[in-house]
Amino acid sequence: MFSVFRKTSESKAVDRTPRGVLPTFMTDELVVLSKASPTIRNTYEIRLALYMAVSRGLRFILAVRPHAAVDPTIVSLLHEHAAKIEVVQLEDFCVYFGHDSPSGEKDGWVLGDATAFSALKSTIQSAWLLERLNVGHEFSGAELGDLVVALRNECISALNVDGENVGQALMQLVAAAHKEGGSVFIQ
Repeated sequence: MFSVFRKTSESKAVDRTPRGVLPTFMTDELVVLSKASPTIRNTYEIRLALYMAVSRGLRFILAVRPHAAVDPTIVSLLHEHAAKIEVVQLEDFCVYFGHDSPSGEKDGWVLGDATAFSALKSTIQSAWLLERLNVGHEFSGAELGDLVVALRNECISALNVDGENVGQALMQLVAAAHKEGGSVFIQ
């Protein structure tokens, strides 16, 4: 059961801030997490949503857009727990910001649904940032420095599902990505 949180056999225990998850749809029988990114990474968000479903005896569906590439470890994990992936046209989806390094995802948090993402984007003044603030985008290398500059010039008041200021939480992901040679991604 607790293998839901397992990423790989060589993963080490990481001190994580307890994080929330926001399923796109939930009933007494089913939990659906919809992801709009063209690439679906093995993230804490997906593992936590799966754990929520399995621990409550509910079916789990990861809904993805047509032609999305799903990380094979997620496919295997879902298969192991009798969950499934459904390819659908999505009207709503959950948005996750994460930080990864060469060894995999390190940290991340859920912004909210498509409406929350749209609301965040409507407050952004930087054309550079607005152009890149899309599900599927990855900030890496020199672009991380540009992201810091853009974020410093924004006045972001939006909160993520954990009640953290999105601008500050993004800066923390960028700092970690700089330190570990990784990237910040939006899924």
